[in-house]
Amino acid sequence: MTIKRYPPDQQGSSYFGRGEITELRAISFPGEKGAVTRVGPLFYWAWAYSNETYQIPEHPHKGFEIVTYVLVGEVEHGDSLAHHQNLSAGSLQIIQAGSGVKHTEKLKKDTELLQIWFEPDLRQSFKQVPTYSYLTQQQVMVTEEQIGVRVKHLIGSPAPIELQTKAIMMDVEIAPNQRYIYQIPADTTLAFYVTHGQGNLDDVANDVHEQLKCKDFVVVEEDASRNLLFQANNDGLRIVVVGVPNQVPYSLYHKE
Repeated sequence: MTIKRYPPDQQGSSYFGRGEITELRAISFPGEKGAVTRVGPLFYWAWAYSNETYQIPEHPHKGFEIVTYVLVGEVEHGDSLAHHQNLSAGSLQIIQAGSGVKHTEKLKKDTELLQIWFEPDLRQSFKQVPTYSYLTQQQVMVTEEQIGVRVKHLIGSPAPIELQTKAIMMDVEIAPNQRYIYQIPADTTLAFYVTHGQGNLDDVANDVHEQLKCKDFVVVEEDASRNLLFQANNDGLRIVVVGVPNQVPYSLYHKE
């Protein structure tokens, strides 16, 4: 398999307001610097932090499936579909923008989140009614996969939410000095973000090793070898993982 790690200095960066919210963009918008252009139907991926409370002004979206996952803090959501929702740490929201929706988000001070855009078949999604859904931390399915490993299933089976875009999304917490063996599903590319701690990632079959540090973005393309070994150091390791198909049966938006 191929493992590519992109530390923060290789990711794009941006901000809102006068810097109240700062971002690292592992996958940026067209025309912007980013670690990678896209990962299959993964169109955009950003880590954001608010050093002060700040409200992002109302703005429109169309077509894409936009996932916001709150790591720390609180977000107040409002949209043109008349939804108003407070999201605390561990909450997940999904905007399926369809034919068009406007929304605004207020990030409270010291909030940290990931926003990830998935690209369905836009020719179809542009015609569909926009929807909004969310999961609270209490509604997220949690399993103990191995000793010292806690997995929150966010999107895709066995999670209660499915996207139009074929995808899985998990939040994996590995206790200090523990390890986690994960088998990549067939015909799947993984992308993940290190949100806490440090450790190592090994493709044992091919003798490939990568050190992992906080805010690294990593892309793993599977082949005949599909077993990954994650090893946490003394601080533990937390990663948010997304899996998408190597290929999709529709044309993807051309990014330059």
